[in-house]
Amino acid sequence: TILQGSASPGEVDLEVGAQIGGSKRGSQYASPSFMQKFFADVEAVKGHLKKIKSACKEIQNINQQMLLATTSETEISQKLSPIIDKTNKIAQRCKTILNTMKEETDT
Repeated sequence: TILQGSASPGEVDLEVGAQIGGSKRGSQYASPSFMQKFFADVEAVKGHLKKIKSACKEIQNINQQMLLATTSETEISQKLSPIIDKTNKIAQRCKTILNTMKEETDT
């Protein structure tokens, strides 16, 4: 245990587990609302990654069809473009969530 008044900023009281020196960082992460939002964001990222993985498989299948196809490239390209656009938007949303999470935990 650190005696009151003898702590340097940034030291941690081992018995309490809190940072000494006036930082709000420890209390911010301990709040239930912060943790609920954090885990909701984690679940959103997981869902986005699942969609991206599925779209990648679909893109691979379409590319395989393109290699073996007798149909025109424009027809296959018309299938491919919306999938790529949708996947890029999902990836951007995922990146935004991750950046927000990083900013919230870096402060």
